[in-house]
Amino acid sequence: MRQIKFRAFDLESQSMKEVEMIVTYLKKDDNLTEDDEKKALEKVQKLLDDYIKKIELAVAEKDKEIMTV
Repeated sequence: MRQIKFRAFDLESQSMKEVEMIVTYLKKDDNLTEDDEKKALEKVQKLLDDYIKKIELAVAEKDKEIMTV
């Protein structure tokens, strides 16, 4: 179960790096304002946080299930 959590955090880090690369590319082409950049990064971070929370809940539920058996 812990491996799942660690993998989720790895994916979060990787996803943010990819988003930052896209943002950097768009900024170079002047297609992205600073406000848009901030909003995009906040949205992605919120999505990632939501999924991490779901994973943590699922892991906790599975841990609880295992401990009761």
